[in-house]
Amino acid sequence: MFHVSGGWVGKTKEKQLVLYSEPKELSLGLRSGPSDTIVEIELGGVHKEIALGAWDQKVISIVPEEWKTVDRDADNDIFFVPLKVAVPHHEIWVSLLSGRREIDQFQLFGGRLQDFLESLRADIPDARLAGMIKEVNYYSSEKGGTLAAESGFASVRLSLDHTGLPAGAYTLSSKVNGLTENAVLGFQFRDIESGKAVGKQVKRAIRKGVQFVHVPLEKNYAPFGCEITVTALQGSGEVLFWEIKPDARKILQDLKIWQEKGGKPSWLIDNSSLAAQGLLLDEENPVGEQQRSGKEGEVTE
Repeated sequence: MFHVSGGWVGKTKEKQLVLYSEPKELSLGLRSGPSDTIVEIELGGVHKEIALGAWDQKVISIVPEEWKTVDRDADNDIFFVPLKVAVPHHEIWVSLLSGRREIDQFQLFGGRLQDFLESLRADIPDARLAGMIKEVNYYSSEKGGTLAAESGFASVRLSLDHTGLPAGAYTLSSKVNGLTENAVLGFQFRDIESGKAVGKQVKRAIRKGVQFVHVPLEKNYAPFGCEITVTALQGSGEVLFWEIKPDARKILQDLKIWQEKGGKPSWLIDNSSLAAQGLLLDEENPVGEQQRSGKEGEVTE
């Protein structure tokens, strides 16, 4: 996956897709940011233009007509397919999807599947594999900060540097230093564009001194581009290091329950249309900045 930020002046990125069999139909997953945009794709000499709404996602398939071949031996040719992605404004994320299974996964973690697909059954492995997934390095940083309750520096923002996070359950592991006794920190996802809180805030008491804190966080698909806010609710502390990973056991457990008993996981509910209207969900304001009136379909300030 790679990110293209067009801003207000546009941006073009060029890549080479490396394949080990002759190119046939190739699929790309596109995800947009908080604003509408248009994406121009040129893949293997074939041009397409795709319109995306706010926090939208689409899968496109293209049969390339041009590529270069490097002959290593009779059975192991390498094929280079040129890919050019142009965004005139705002931002997108692009993923190469290698087959039906990855397309289904892309749709799943974008909150677009209404029913459990049998093709996903193979993606519910045993606990051993879930443990292996947990060890994968997803995103980490030593950029934290100091925070103190009831001050002008009560919160720090942990930036994911435009690494998009799809719907799912995550574990945030932080190395923190408690600067006072009985400090309490709150952890929460936030929309990178507006700064609005997303989902529930998880609170953790920390003791004085250096320690590791592991926090479970969940998010729906939107906002795909997000950050994490740590807030000092009581006392003060500092974040020295942090990393976030998918909570594989929780994800697979929720998918198994959905498969066997029904009941779609709450983090898989498609909230992209609400997010596009500025109605992001958080625990302080269940329907976002605007409040719904008593009449169905109406929204009032």
